[in-house]
Amino acid sequence: MYQGVSFAVAGLSLLVGTAAASGEVIYSNDFNQHSAGAYTTQMLAADFDAPWEDGVSEGRVAVVDDAEAFSGRSLRVMHVGEDIKLGGKWIMELDRGYEELYASYWVHFGPGTEFVRAGKLPGLAGGEANTGGNKPDGTDGFSARMTWSSNGKDGSQVPTTSANLNQYLYHPDQPQTYGDTRFYDETHDGRWVEVTSGPWYHIQHRVVMNTPGEHDGVVQAWVNGEPVFYVDDIRFRDVPGLQIDVFRFETFYGGSSMNFATTKEEYFYFDNLVLSTDWRPMALPGDTNLDYAVNLTDLSTLASNFGQPGSWHDGNFDGDGVVGLLDLSLLASNFNSTRIPSPTSAASLLMTLLLTRWR
Repeated sequence: MYQGVSFAVAGLSLLVGTAAASGEVIYSNDFNQHSAGAYTTQMLAADFDAPWEDGVSEGRVAVVDDAEAFSGRSLRVMHVGEDIKLGGKWIMELDRGYEELYASYWVHFGPGTEFVRAGKLPGLAGGEANTGGNKPDGTDGFSARMTWSSNGKDGSQVPTTSANLNQYLYHPDQPQTYGDTRFYDETHDGRWVEVTSGPWYHIQHRVVMNTPGEHDGVVQAWVNGEPVFYVDDIRFRDVPGLQIDVFRFETFYGGSSMNFATTKEEYFYFDNLVLSTDWRPMALPGDTNLDYAVNLTDLSTLASNFGQPGSWHDGNFDGDGVVGLLDLSLLASNFNSTRIPSPTSAASLLMTLLLTRWR
């Protein structure tokens, strides 16, 4: 049983206390508690209690609704054109340290996104939450953010209208001063996990701390519910007091040089951020109200919005901004289906084992 205090405000919930039971959601935010408009420092303080930020006070972060949103309202971050590292950045210090934690969220890269070379996406961390060339020493901290990059598997560049997803780790054994890039691989045939502008993607990753001094730390990732990455040989720490106690919300272009910069303003969108002690499933296409079931309620919602602009909660599942025939087909293909919150389905377990053997 969770011992502590639970705070809940509309779409935001944060649990604070001394211990979390198995399967506990320790933080969730769907941003529906805010009206559409500028995301202010007051909102940031209420949502994340961030000790510092970059991008909110400069007006680069907003709450959006209607067709721009995933469901209800979403968070939008603007990346400044012709510059680097000017997106949105802040951290949330957790109520305590965790030996194992999952982070999940939905992300959408706005229309016409040019990914250029690379950039950063949110992830878990601990201690000093090392980044920026601050290589960990086993006692000070670590981080396990995500990145996107345009490097192909053979070293070539993919078109800048798409990018590959990676795990970006700061740990004592990283081979260079800056982070250790580990590409997601869902097929093992040379194609990595590729994203483009348009669709919403469900991202989830898991970090398990290593036995102090040992190479047995785990990092695992899923994209759209499919396992795409697994390693179990990371040394994050040499001391037991270093745990997962920070969430780094970061999205920016870079890299340390201007050839990472985009040529124009780019908009990335985030929604349904969840930190938990167990795996959380993504919604099935067709599940407008995110209750892990596709049924008549969802069909009625889609029907009432058919032919109209809309987001996921209106019935737009293919990301084109309009509720149409393809969305109806997606709902029909999942009608009367449910998605149970468990990562140990046969398919997921098999893929995890394959990834373990592959790497």
